[in-house]
Amino acid sequence: MELLGFLLIFTTILFGFFLSLQIRNLSCQVCIQFSISWLLGSMMSALILWISTFFLPFSRDCLFILISFQAFFSIFSYFTIRKKKHLLRPIFETSPLLYLQLVFILLFSLYYLNRIYEDFPNSFPKSASEVFNFEMSFISSFRFGPNSLRKNFLYYSDPMHNSHYFTLPSLPLIYLASLMELGLTYSESSIIVCFLNIISTVMALSYFSVTFLKTVDLTSLCFLFNSGWALFRYLSDSPNSSLNNSKYDYIHSFWRNAPWYNPIITFLSTSKHSSFSIPLALFTLTLSHISASYRTYILSGILLALNPSLSVSIGQAISVFCYSNSALFSFIFSIFPILKIYFNIFVFNEKTFSILYKPLWREYQMQGIFYSQVLIWFDSFGPLFFVFILSPILLLIIKDSIFTQKFLASFSAFLVLCFVRIGNDYFENSLGICSIFFPFLVILFLKSLNIVSTRIQGQVKGILTAVKVIVILCYITGSIISLFASLENVKNGWSKNDLGVAEFVKENLERNDVVFCQPISLNPIPALSGRTIFSSKFPELWKRGANVTQEMQVMNKIKETNDVVSVMKKLNYRYVLEIIRLPLVLQNSTYTDFFDVLYENDEYKLLFIKNNN
Repeated sequence: MELLGFLLIFTTILFGFFLSLQIRNLSCQVCIQFSISWLLGSMMSALILWISTFFLPFSRDCLFILISFQAFFSIFSYFTIRKKKHLLRPIFETSPLLYLQLVFILLFSLYYLNRIYEDFPNSFPKSASEVFNFEMSFISSFRFGPNSLRKNFLYYSDPMHNSHYFTLPSLPLIYLASLMELGLTYSESSIIVCFLNIISTVMALSYFSVTFLKTVDLTSLCFLFNSGWALFRYLSDSPNSSLNNSKYDYIHSFWRNAPWYNPIITFLSTSKHSSFSIPLALFTLTLSHISASYRTYILSGILLALNPSLSVSIGQAISVFCYSNSALFSFIFSIFPILKIYFNIFVFNEKTFSILYKPLWREYQMQGIFYSQVLIWFDSFGPLFFVFILSPILLLIIKDSIFTQKFLASFSAFLVLCFVRIGNDYFENSLGICSIFFPFLVILFLKSLNIVSTRIQGQVKGILTAVKVIVILCYITGSIISLFASLENVKNGWSKNDLGVAEFVKENLERNDVVFCQPISLNPIPALSGRTIFSSKFPELWKRGANVTQEMQVMNKIKETNDVVSVMKKLNYRYVLEIIRLPLVLQNSTYTDFFDVLYENDEYKLLFIKNNN
């Protein structure tokens, strides 16, 4: 059965390849074309499934139809363009530096991805627990629960927050669910998808670098391994520090809590929607810049529209709209992120996430940190902070008007994302800044050093080369330190008792049934059975921008009155998952008068309210 999952990946790439040729009527170098084909094919396939699940429930038959459609489209396209031999002629990249970076990054990624997912679902890094919980909950709900047939024309329901809509981007998770439906596990699907997205990011960065630097350079290493001041934090950390047992890397939970995530360790290896968003954004920015036919701009606009992250979509729309050649096409395809914002604010505001005016340095200010607007980026960018501060001078030195325009366009998106948050956390905003502005900051750093070094001779030229190498080595070393620090801080996942109660719920409850339970993290009901629960842990939902006021009032009322039955009747719930270590019902010795026990193990009791109560 696993072979069907690999068949879907193969037909997806083939579908994306011929679709990109039909749109652009121009081929790229092999690795770049492969990356665009994978990104375009996977997102378009997920979009087709997203549309179909409004009319038909998701099933394996739907995937067989999708694979057949992809194969038919590819064969038909081949016969229509086979006379244009230049489109099918392979052109290989010639830069040895590109291949060296690619091999190093892929070996690093394979090791890290294997370490992250090797013991899933029993345990995994604490830093990834919330992401895995949300992703597993949606995937299970999409396969086994109410989201197999979408009721709302735009949103899926949230299995972790009853009567609310799922706020994370769903297209990447739909594709992941498809692979799992065809026999792959969550770990296998995640490793494959993240690995392909890392390849795509490296190729997108090389394309981006050649466009603005005229050479590959060390752009991929400088971008992907940015770890702020992690190396210096590690060197200054005392083994007996009180922070040593609580932090999970040297970027967060250490000194000041910087709103930055390591691109390769977090964005590209744990969160699926961010692993798609970064390469899609890089290809969009590059294709929008190239002075070419309108077909290239159409492909760029489609990639913009397919980007799953709202923050990245907003940043792209702002930035690319400043590109004179492609502004019209960008405006047309920007209607999709604009519609997302409109529906979130004006139509489904109470049931989705919040878009807030809340500067990213607000937490710094609340901690009493002076010059928070500056220090936040000192902590986040690391050594490249000095390039950020000196950017006006460096732009004058390089004397490249086109690059200056692109840099300022991305800086405008950076400013918007500094002030407007997607949710209450800063994950989405950090992703947007990393995808839109940080690539230009890396290019400015490398371009400035290259230009200055060509104008001088002797020892100073050697010093500039050493500066570039030292900065990149600091980033790589900091990333490796952060990697092992995060792998050492492991969180227990789902146990045999979790799997047991989830399997019973999946087999015996209806798809649309809702289970009432204490708000806890890693609840097995949504994550493993796909059924909806009353509410997950409040801080986790709040970070995503959800309004949990009503749920908190319900739980407070239960604690005050010790009356679960009346609350369940009011909410029209029939099932309670009683967590033995956190009892709601069992603390009342007469609970058997009101509930029947359907299933129990050492950790849980699944109760059903009696009809006569």
